[in-house]
Formats: sequence, structure tokens, C-alpha cells
Amino acid sequence: MPSFFKTANAFILIGLLMNVKSAKAQQVQADVKVSGKILSYNGSSKVPIGLFGVHAGNFQGFNAQTVQKWGIESVRTIQTIPTGNTYSPPAGVNQVIDCWFDRFQPARNVEQPLSWKPLFHQRATQYAANIASLDREVIFEFWNEPYLNWAYKPGTNTDPQFFDTTGRTLGGPCRLKGKSEPEPYLKWKMAQWYNSPNWAANRQGIYNAISSAWNQMLTVRNVPYPGLTGALLTGDIFNAGTNRQFEVIEALRPVDTTQLSFYSGRQNSLYYNEMYGVAADTLRKLNPNLLLAAGWGFEVHADGWKPWKDLFKPLIDEHHEKIDVIHEHHYGMDTRIVTADYETIYAYTFNKFGRRLKFINTETGGYLDPQRPGNVGNSAGNVTAKNRALNAFIYNSKDILYMLAHSQDKGYARAIHEPQNTNGGAGFSLQNLKSLRGSFLHAGSSNNQIWPVATLSGDSLLTLVCFNNLLESANLNVEILAPAGKIFASGTVQVVDTSANADTLSILAQNIPISGTVFSSTELLPSFKTKTWKLRLSENAVVPDTVKINQFFADSILTRIGANQSATFPISIPASAALGTYARLKFVAQNGQPNISINGTPLTYVYMGDSASKNRGGISYAHIPAGVLSDQNVITATTTASGSEIWMMSLEVADAPFVTKQAERLTVKQVIKVFPNPFSNQITIHTEDRQQIKQILIVDALGRIVFTESSLNAANSFKRTLNTAFLKKGLYFGKVETENSQAVQHFKLIKE
Repeated sequence: MPSFFKTANAFILIGLLMNVKSAKAQQVQADVKVSGKILSYNGSSKVPIGLFGVHAGNFQGFNAQTVQKWGIESVRTIQTIPTGNTYSPPAGVNQVIDCWFDRFQPARNVEQPLSWKPLFHQRATQYAANIASLDREVIFEFWNEPYLNWAYKPGTNTDPQFFDTTGRTLGGPCRLKGKSEPEPYLKWKMAQWYNSPNWAANRQGIYNAISSAWNQMLTVRNVPYPGLTGALLTGDIFNAGTNRQFEVIEALRPVDTTQLSFYSGRQNSLYYNEMYGVAADTLRKLNPNLLLAAGWGFEVHADGWKPWKDLFKPLIDEHHEKIDVIHEHHYGMDTRIVTADYETIYAYTFNKFGRRLKFINTETGGYLDPQRPGNVGNSAGNVTAKNRALNAFIYNSKDILYMLAHSQDKGYARAIHEPQNTNGGAGFSLQNLKSLRGSFLHAGSSNNQIWPVATLSGDSLLTLVCFNNLLESANLNVEILAPAGKIFASGTVQVVDTSANADTLSILAQNIPISGTVFSSTELLPSFKTKTWKLRLSENAVVPDTVKINQFFADSILTRIGANQSATFPISIPASAALGTYARLKFVAQNGQPNISINGTPLTYVYMGDSASKNRGGISYAHIPAGVLSDQNVITATTTASGSEIWMMSLEVADAPFVTKQAERLTVKQVIKVFPNPFSNQITIHTEDRQQIKQILIVDALGRIVFTESSLNAANSFKRTLNTAFLKKGLYFGKVETENSQAVQHFKLIKE
């Protein structure tokens, strides 16, 4: 490979221009820095203990010894039929997520339309009294995955048993028994249903049997996703001769006319919202400090955000005053897109209602959801025991670390599902992160795919964990500053051994020589691996300095921009915050990379979006040069031929520089002008304060260098006019560096 290709690819891979990978794997260079200062993000500075949690369920061997060994802080449990009591976890668990009702139960206002409210009041009143004196945090979660069996497999909320069949007609209205008003989105239609001689004696068991049959036959009959039809066929009989026997039939039954996929439609949204309102009203009055969690148990962005439009958004609009937390489930998808979901919903709720929501996952795993259509079989994955451990370790490490690195104030809890089925992988993920407790420290990386998280536990343990999400190994230049007034006393570096010759995983640690106030090291971090530094500090009463970052949002979310079109995103910030501060853009763009500018100044960023339909993508950042920010800002996104989707747009404003070297260079006052842009046969590069240009580098969209000049010594080298007639029409990226590296600017160029 010619040397100039290597140069171009190295230039790109450190995140200076674009997210283009070399055809040949190479080691990436990245700077990781911890400033030694506490990080306060939107007023939050403490590491959420709930991120180190499990879904108890049938967790065998779940006891105080496991809790201590793994560092488990949170447990989620399900009360199939709420009793008014709370779950009592093993010693050492500091947070419990109590979920009321499981997915197999029909909505209570469907099953008992005239009598459910008094029972809800009674159970909620008893529950509030029972948790009043507990010394652990309790989160009230309302309903586990209601969308699945309410709407699909088998559709319990449209069971004809619950509806008045008097005078029913094809296409006619549907009324629950005892109610005079019809359900607004239900109509009588011929559709698949089930007959059983045991409905009266074992209705719940038959519901479960129908769901199990769906899971089985999706695979047997090779039904393509999403599997709405074709798994069970008319005339099929299952579990013959048992109390779970049922036959597949066609029957006149209620159908939700707004349900276009296996996710619930608007009728189920009404049922959920009504019940949540009654339970939450009671709990809020009796225990104002109890965190109330509402949600539907799946990813919000699915089906082009249809669940958001039909389920989550109406829920927030109606009950925002009594929702503290949104709950969701995610399995097997890129963990970055989950954080993108959180940022998007947070932006909507904060802008519209002034509410700062938290987000919890109450089931997650690095495999496919066993209950989602098309994904069946052992939920731990049909892989070898070693790979099962490795997959679980990587997935859960990514899930926790990306959230901690990029959305510190929003992710509040994680519950690893069935950790006992991961051959120890889930346990090693939690053990490896045990010391990430206490306060966040201000940390950063020059590469968006290297995720550093640093914390200060008590006043004597500084921990840094880095995860490499690149396909290639990374050489990390690590620099850790001790908090003010402290010195390093001792340290260890820790890795999780995932070598192929090991039967299972293991944690390896070694002591490192350390003293003084600065720790510097060059480390090799392999692809999809973590490295953990635990540094002991001298103990004293000095309070570390704090870096404050506040986030300001554009009003609009989920903005679709057509091909070669532009959209603007106004963001206002207090005048006092716009002066003398450091700023960067934090946003989510999917399905196409737009050009971004703020107040007319083009910005350079590494695109982290992908395709939401493939459950990939994440958060992008663009550093804003000094002097550009004002109290009234307009961000403009201009698309190429592919168009784009801007999920959310925000400004981060800090009272100290962002800690990576890349960020510091990009926040230097912009003294370089590049014009015209778009260009044709020439461009001019000019430094306003007559600094001499040290280097010019221009690459094409494939990362190939098309122009380079270095070490310019001419008297007029503060201004250069380049002949660009030889370049083809298209997109280019450039870098200009002045003498002594006092200013570096990265820019996009378009040749017309």
C-alpha cells in the first residue's frame, strides 16, 4: 500500500475528518485524558448505581455472596399480580425496581372494566406504606412488556370473552361487557383466534400456550420477520389432551384498526394510560419521593418511531407530571442507539414540559429477545459456552460504558436478563466495573469509538475504564491528573482475559508504579476489549474542582430532511452562558450525513449515525470554535442526495475546555478562512492574524490525499491560493495547521 494512503487513513481514523476505515486493518492512535475534576452534567454528578443491575427472575444462586462478588447494586423483579408488598433482595442491593403485572395478564380495565379502580387504589396505598421506611431506593415500574400479549401472541386485550357480543356485526363497534360506550379503535372483524375446551378452567395457561406455540412455529415454518401471519394456521391443534389444548380458528373478534405491526396500537395505549394514571396518582400523593416508571418494554425507535407516536408520546403528553422514568427493553442491538433514543425523548419532554426524565432498562442482553417475533429459542443464544460468556461480557460492558460516557444524566438503571445463562459473562462484566462508583470525573477521548469513563469513589480511589469499539486495536495515550491537592499513592491495571485458549473468562490485574500528580502511559487496547486503571490517592479533605456542562435543546425532534435540502434548528441559551465558555454540538443524525453549520460557520464532525432500521447509530459531536456561540443560535443541517433524519439537536456549554487534545485544538479561536466554498478552479486559505501556515492537507471522500503542503517558509505563507482545476466535482475534506500548532481547522469543501 502506498505511504500516502496510510497517512490519509491514519488522519481519518483518529477522528479528525470522517469515519472512513482503511481497507487494511491498522492500529489507531487515540488520546484519553482525565482532568481530575468532578463532572457535573445538567446538574448530575453521581454515577447511577442502577446501571449495575440484574433482572432477578429465576436467577439461581442469587444471594449476598453473588451480590458482593459481582458488585450488583440493583435488582428488577416482576409481581405478576401485585400484592401491595415489595421485593426483599439479598444484603447489599441498594435499589429495587418493582414491576407491577406481567405481559400475560390482560389489562385490568379490559378484564374487570367496572371494578378495577378500587383494587388499584388499595394495592397502591398498601405499597406506599410498605416502602416508606426502607433504606434502599425503590422504583415503581408499571407493566412488563404489555405490547406483546396484549396485541399479539395471542392478543389478550381483544379476547372476545371480554366483549358484549349482543348484536355484533362485521365492521361494527366493540363494547366491553358492562360498558355502554364503544371502544374508539376496535371493530368486529374476521381474524385468527383460538378455541379450547378449557378456556374457563385455565385461561391464563392457554394464553401462555398460544404464545409458546407462536415462538415454536415461527421457526418451524420459517416465517419472515415480523411474523404477523403464517406461524399458526387455521385448523392447527396444540397440546392435545391437556388442560392447555387449543385449536386455531377464524372468528369474528375485536381488532384494533390502528395496529399495523406486532406493537400495540392506540386502543392499548388508552388502556395503559388510564391504569397508569390511577396507580401513579395514588402513589404520588402518598409517597412524593417514589420514582414512577412508565413505558412499554421495547425500543422506542422501532418501525420508524411508530411506537413513539402511538404509545410513548401520548403517555408522556397525558401523564408527564407523574412520570419520572421511562422504561424499555433492548436485546442484541447496538447499544449506542439506545442512548440516542434517550437523548431524543429527553429533548422532547424537557422542552415541552420542563421535565428531566430518567431512563431505565429492565431487561437487556447481548442476544435476541426470546419473545420478539422471529427471535426464538434459548435466550442466551445458540453458541458455545465460551462464546456465550464472551458475547455477554462485551455486550453488557458496551451497554453500560457508552451510557456512562455519553449520557451521564439520563441512563439510570440496567437489568441484565438471565445472567445465570451467560456462562459467567454477565458476572465478569459487572465485576470489571465494580469500582466505577461515586462521582464522575471529567474525561474524554480524541476518538468517538474509544469510550473512557472515570470516577472518584470516596476521596481515595480514582478509576478509569476504557472500551475500544473499533474493529482494530488502538494505541492509547493515557493521561490522568490527580484531583487538586492529592497525589497518587499506588495503582493497578486490570483486563478481562478473553483469550481463545481459556475455558472461561478471568480478570487479570497487575500493580503499576505510580507517584506524583500525573499518570501517563501508552497502552494497547484490542478491539472490543476494556482496560481498567484503579489508582489510589492520598487521603485529605480537599474538595476537587468541578466542571459544569449544561445542555440546551432545539425544539424539534425527529426531523426528516429530504435529498439536497436544509433544515434549521434554533437553540437559545442564557446570554451569560454564551460568553467566555466552551461549546460543542451534541446531536443524533441517522440514515445520511448532513453538512452542519452554526450561525453560518461550518462545523466538522465524525458521523456516528447509521440505519435505525438496522438498530445501529449513536451520538455525534461537533466542536464549536471560540467566538461563534451567542445567546440566539441557528444550526443548519444540509443534506446530500441521500437525505437524513435529525432525531435531536443540542448544544453543550461548559465552563472549562473539553479534556481531549482534539477538543482543545478545535476550541481555539478560529483565525483561518477558506474561500470560496463551494469552489471551482481555485480556493484561497488565509490566516486573519498573519500566522504562517505550517501544513495544508486535502483528501477526497475515500480518504485519498489529493493535495498536501508542509513546512511553508515563504514570506506570504499566511495566504495561499491553490489551483484546484484538476479535482473532480464532489466532496473533499481539509486540514490547515498554523505555526506552533496555535490554530488547527478542519473543513469540508464541495467542488461544483
